[in-house]
Amino acid sequence: MKKLTLRPNGQVIEIEEGKNILQACRENDIFLKSSCGGHATCSDCVIKVVSGEDNLSPAPFNELKLMGNVFHITKERLACQTCLTGDVTIDISNHDKDAIESKMKSKNNSFQKSKVSTKVRKPDEIQEKYQEREKIRQEKKVNQETWQKHWEKDQAGNPKKKLDGNRRPKLFSTDGLENMVNQGEKDQRKDYKKDYKRDQKSDERQPVSKKDSSQDLKSDNVQTKYASDESVETNKEFKSFRNKK
Repeated sequence: MKKLTLRPNGQVIEIEEGKNILQACRENDIFLKSSCGGHATCSDCVIKVVSGEDNLSPAPFNELKLMGNVFHITKERLACQTCLTGDVTIDISNHDKDAIESKMKSKNNSFQKSKVSTKVRKPDEIQEKYQEREKIRQEKKVNQETWQKHWEKDQAGNPKKKLDGNRRPKLFSTDGLENMVNQGEKDQRKDYKKDYKRDQKSDERQPVSKKDSSQDLKSDNVQTKYASDESVETNKEFKSFRNKK
């Protein structure tokens, strides 16, 4: 049996090996605050070690995850995760039952005051409130109607007349659009062919062929030859006439 000394009252209890401090204190009617029931999730059962820190069991992973590895600074452990291997002295002055209960009462009272109290209205008050809200709704509705699509209304607030008789536009279907484009290209090609044929008919000048052009060149050469022969003959006649004189 290991001895556990409690401060500040100086009470001493004996604990069996393998039993944690929280269980031993509950068996001896000593108050230690705990909310999780000894599962190392609330950190309410924190105790401060005064002496005999070498006679404590090592802190498990759940306690290190909650408290951190700072025992050498704070000297604090969780009572639900601490077992004794020798005599130990601890301080439980933070576990004052009367102080904790008074604190919980004040917290509950402040919570109840902060609650919004429900107000019970009479039928006449309900009717008046309903009429007030209805007036507000009507005003909002009028404002929305005057502003909504104001560009489509005239100065008197009446909707403007439209040439299409206020009809909605028909939906445009894209089915067969590619076929329409191809058909349009074919029609355009046909129009080009018609225009080309019409231009050919209206043009009076026919294109000159290669045979005609070669014949024209030959005729020009013959004419120049005849002209040169005539000039030679005239020169001969002139010389003979001069010699006679």
